[in-house]
Amino acid sequence: MCLSCTVHLYCCVNVRCANGQHNRVNKSNLVVVIGVSIRPHFHLLPPWYHPSSAGNFSYAMHIGCSMSVNSRLCPVNRSQSSIYCSRASVRGSRRCWRAALSQQQAVPSACDELHLQYDTLASLVTPDTHCVRLGYTDLGRGLVAQQDCSAGTQCISVDAFNLLCVTDEPLRTGNAFGSAALADWQLLHSELPPILASYLLSRRGDWFKRLVAWLLWLKRHGHGVWQMYMQLMPTESEMASLMNFTPEERHELQSSEMEALAEQERTAIQGLHDSIFSSQTGDLASLDLAPEFQDTLWAACMVNSRCFSDAVGREAVSLLVPCADMANHSMTPNAGYRLDPETQTFNITTTEAVAAGQEVLISYLGEKPSKNNTQLMKDYGFVLPGNLNDQIQLKQTSELATSHCWLRWPSMLRNHCGCCICLPLWG
Repeated sequence: MCLSCTVHLYCCVNVRCANGQHNRVNKSNLVVVIGVSIRPHFHLLPPWYHPSSAGNFSYAMHIGCSMSVNSRLCPVNRSQSSIYCSRASVRGSRRCWRAALSQQQAVPSACDELHLQYDTLASLVTPDTHCVRLGYTDLGRGLVAQQDCSAGTQCISVDAFNLLCVTDEPLRTGNAFGSAALADWQLLHSELPPILASYLLSRRGDWFKRLVAWLLWLKRHGHGVWQMYMQLMPTESEMASLMNFTPEERHELQSSEMEALAEQERTAIQGLHDSIFSSQTGDLASLDLAPEFQDTLWAACMVNSRCFSDAVGREAVSLLVPCADMANHSMTPNAGYRLDPETQTFNITTTEAVAAGQEVLISYLGEKPSKNNTQLMKDYGFVLPGNLNDQIQLKQTSELATSHCWLRWPSMLRNHCGCCICLPLWG
């Protein structure tokens, strides 16, 4: 890709701290940053960049570290239980603004209703843990500590028979845990229609399709715990994953690449609706799962953005876990999650001390995060400032090569620090 842009060389000093806040300078947290500030034309910006933040679009190299993209991003962050959009730009996506507004109604009546709904659900699915509660946070809705929690405190513990579990690859690994979890679920809650139970254990559909089918059935026929669970889930209009963008809304993404990916995602879900879930034409039409495409789109978005994955021995499983899936994402989480095969529970446990009133945060990306912001936007509807997995290829032009020969500095820096730089080298 060729960029016509204004380029400025800069050098600055950052102070890196574990909690993401600035602190006093010392030898352990001092980071020298040398980089290039680039002002590209607006039509070349990815969807999370806007004109008001173009001046912050920059490449930065941390000496002795890997290349990163530093920027102010919009929409910014949130996850499975709500969407939070930065207020830095007045030209953000209307869908993202609607999602943000719907999740930030922190008026007393809304808080009271939210607390009542969550407390009722939690008393049934995680009765032995009372240290967190669903509330409004800086990231939208999230799990907030109700008391001081030391490292190792169990915040959420959901029994296997109170969650939705399917085996990812039953043909390769077997489905002993998945089939046992389904049998226990039916004993406690209700018998599923034989055609649905057979589909959940079959090798015909992947884990995604099977969880979508289960969730659609619960939305139309669930009661008790599952009716409460559905009430706490966001609606389709409150989500901002790429599949949620209609043809009329895609221009808000401000990127032809992202528009094409959004169309591809939505087309794929439309195909699944027509072939599997539709009450008129799908293979599971007798279950009356999805009279309208919007029903399938909602369930697909919920599974895509709220699903956990873990393994029991060799058996990889995918899970929808009430209460636990209200936890927000952070690049510096203070809690972790695990499916414990011995106790048959899914647990969220603090990894450091969490003060009362502080949000309990997990990582959606595992121990080795690999998703760039395009993938995060596709799956969750948010992006991360300074995502180290973001890379943009810049192509040398004759104009830059002849009129800005001082851009030869990246090769010298690479020789100096020995790190891998994805910025193109001139000279």
